[in-house]
Parts: sequence; C-alpha cells; structure tokens
Amino acid sequence: MTYEEIYKELNLIASEEDGDDFETMAKASINLHYRELLSEGDVDLERREFTFTTVSGQSKYGMPLYVADVLNIEDDSNDRPLNLHSPSRYDSVHSGSSSTGTPEEAFWIGEYGVQRQPNSSGVLTIETSASADRGDDFKAVIHGMSSGIDTREEIHPIFNNCPNNLEFRKLRKRIIRQTRDIIHNFEMIEKDGRWLVCLSGGKDSFTLLASLIELKWRGLLPVEILACNLDQGQPNFPKTILPNFLKNLGIPHRIEYQNTYSIVKKKIQNNKTYCSLCSRLRRAHLYRIAREENCTAVILGHHQDDILETFFLNLFHGGKLSSMPPKLINDEGDLLVLRPLASVSEKDCEKFSNDMKFPIIPCDLCGSQDGLERKKIKKMLIQWELDFPGRKQIMFKALSNSRPSHLLDRSLFNFANLDRNRL
Repeated sequence: MTYEEIYKELNLIASEEDGDDFETMAKASINLHYRELLSEGDVDLERREFTFTTVSGQSKYGMPLYVADVLNIEDDSNDRPLNLHSPSRYDSVHSGSSSTGTPEEAFWIGEYGVQRQPNSSGVLTIETSASADRGDDFKAVIHGMSSGIDTREEIHPIFNNCPNNLEFRKLRKRIIRQTRDIIHNFEMIEKDGRWLVCLSGGKDSFTLLASLIELKWRGLLPVEILACNLDQGQPNFPKTILPNFLKNLGIPHRIEYQNTYSIVKKKIQNNKTYCSLCSRLRRAHLYRIAREENCTAVILGHHQDDILETFFLNLFHGGKLSSMPPKLINDEGDLLVLRPLASVSEKDCEKFSNDMKFPIIPCDLCGSQDGLERKKIKKMLIQWELDFPGRKQIMFKALSNSRPSHLLDRSLFNFANLDRNRL
C-alpha cells in the first residue's frame, strides 16, 4: 500500500500551504504508529521462507510487504549463505554503484529493517564480488519472520476470493483477534484436541469456520478441525451447497441427515415456539456425531449479540442472571461446548460473510416464526445501540465483571457473616 493510497483511505488532502511539510509529517506519523504497533506485539510474527530472483547488474530489490524481519539469506543454487550486515556496515563499504557477479553480501537498509514501515523505502541490497564474474541470475532464499499479512499464495483457499481493501483487512483482523482472545482467555485448547465445527450454512457459522481455519493456518490453533452440517430435513434446504463448498476447499467434513423438522412440526403447535424442541434434537445429534468422530469439543457459532439476547431472555422471562458461556461442559461430562465468536458482533459476522461471498443458506425453521421473544429482544438491543452507540459492548463487558456482593444471591455471597471490621 502506497502513501497515496493511505491518504485516500484516510481522506487526507494536503492544502497548497501545507505542501511537502504535510506529506513529511503524514509519513512520519504513519511510520511512527506502525513501529509502535510492531513493538507492542500486536502483529503476529511467523517463521516463513520466501524467494526472489536477482538480476545481473541490479543491486537493490524491494521486499514484499509481509516481511517483518530477516534471519538469513542464501544463494538457492548452491545453498551458500550470504553475509548479512547492518546498515552501518553498508554505509562504510558501499560504493554507490551496481556491480555484477556472484552476490557475496546482503545489507538491510533502513533503521527498522525492510518493510517495517508501510512503504517501499526499505530495500535489500546485494553486494557482489567483482572477481566472481558469473553474470547469470540466481534465486535468493530469505529465511525471515512474517508479519502475518498474507499473499495470495500463502493463504488457505477459503480466502482466495476475499476483498483486497483496507476496510476488509481491518474487519478480518478484528474478528481473528477477538476469536483468538476468547480461545486464549477461556483456555479452550486441549492437547490432542479435535473440534467438531458446526456449520449450518448461515453467516455466523461461515465466519466461525473461516476464523478457525485462519488461526490453524497460522499455527495458532493446534487442534484438528472437522466441519459438520446437520441437515434437519427442512423444506427447500439445498443439499449440495455445503458439501460442494467444503469438498472444493479440501476441508474435512461430515454431512449428517436427520429429519428432525418433521418431528418438530408434529410435536409443536403452529402457534408455539419451535426452538425448545428443535435445539434439543439438534444438540443430541451433534453430541452423538462428536463422539462417533472422536471429537473432544463441539464448536458453535454464537456471537456477542446471541449472548446478550439470551441474557435478557433469561432476565425478563426466566427470572435469572444467565447467558451463553464461551466454554462449558455437557451434562454427560465428556464433551466441551465452545463459542469462540463470543465477543464478535453479529454486524461484523454479516459483513464478513457477505464480503467473502459465502453461499449463505437461509433457515426457515429456527428463528423464522413471527412473534418470537428473541426477535423482540433483538429489536430492543438494536434500538438501544442506535440511541447510545457502544451500549452493547458495555453490556457484554458487564457479563464478565459481576460482583456477587452487590447482588442478592445468597449462594454466591455470604451475607449472613459480614465482618464489620474487614478492611
């Protein structure tokens, strides 16, 4: 990304009076914050290997944007390492002229190394030996650390068609960071874990699958992933979309057909809520599948809005303070139930899935009925967020910041034995 593109994205327009001073100050500010970001460890560094081909007579080469640091460089033709020197060494020996022959030394130009700033000013200089007149090109292999910014060749195929713009990159990074934080904070990863990732075909489950695949692709999720779709026999449900999608991307999966729809329609009156029975039947089959596939956890795509809606449903209609936890164990005690998207908003899931052009399958059973209390709660939360932006985030934060001493649950706090003298 060039500075001009950054200016355009940020709508930075220099006036005639600002001139070069504005451009200099803008560049300095961008570079400063980028270096601060790197120093704070917000960028995930991964060990990678990448190559480029040198050209006879050319000494300077720009590095890909994803290069954050370099460990060593070698001549791929004979596995001969090049001597890697500092900028000070370069200043003392570089003559300023391009030379030909076999490269002997490599220098990193720039205080912060190649591409540690979001421009192309950092370059790799190949210094060659004048006595070794080889003249032909060679391929250099660079062993370095990547900033996690992907190229088309370095991403999982599920991201092949993702947009290449700043807005989407920020959205993708935010979702991945939030998912990773939930996984880490709730200690979801177990040794030799095998996850059954439930894929309904909706926007939330597609976002879940893509997030977990990216984390696994980066080496940050050391578990096996098995995608699973439970076809519940709903009318007009397309039976080929998900199998073809998963097969074409090489994602391990299992498609299970169980006609729970007819059972729900038979047992529940049309004016009653389907959800109670439907969810129980679905959960029972998913637990069974997880056991058959030797999975250690069932992974669900519930997001932040789902958790808040459930909280208010229990508050208004159940008379209890409870919601959907990011991590729980089933009644039998043999499976974990995990919700890695717990802090991701529904809005972000929807935009992400639309931008990724996932084959979204509408559901005409769960949540499709009129007059559902969950729909009323959702409408209330949407209006609150419009009136007071950020309210949903504050409420979500409150769920992890409870104070039993300021509630009324005597099983959580010993009100009877309060100590007056306690400091």
